Amino acid sequence: KDGVDHTMIVMMNKNNVKNNSGALRVHSPQEAIDTPWQDINPNNVLYEHNNAQYLDILLIADNELNHSGTPIFTHDNHHSAYQDFIVLLSRYPTVDTHPSHQFDSTQLHPDLPLTLHLNKQVA
Repeated sequence: KDGVDHTMIVMMNKNNVKNNSGALRVHSPQEAIDTPWQDINPNNVLYEHNNAQYLDILLIADNELNHSGTPIFTHDNHHSAYQDFIVLLSRYPTVDTHPSHQFDSTQLHPDLPLTLHLNKQVA
């Protein structure tokens, strides 16, 4: 959990990653946060994907579920292995009295304004 409403993870690139490693997992709230990856109860794993390819997307209702990743292992131990992801987080706007209002309001960012209308039809 990242303290947000939704998390979207987009695979961008990977190199020298052994198959069946570097998995993305979604688990039920029954799994304690910070459980080591090898100790996670398989009954709490709702989804696991361990061979993400370019532009594969995982969208998580982060206020309802937990997510984690497993270690990356190399095909060739003489070279580095990596997986690059873009992680996008979303939160609903808050009321003025909420502690995160300065970050989660409907006010545009003063230097980098961006508005996405996700519930509106585009003509």
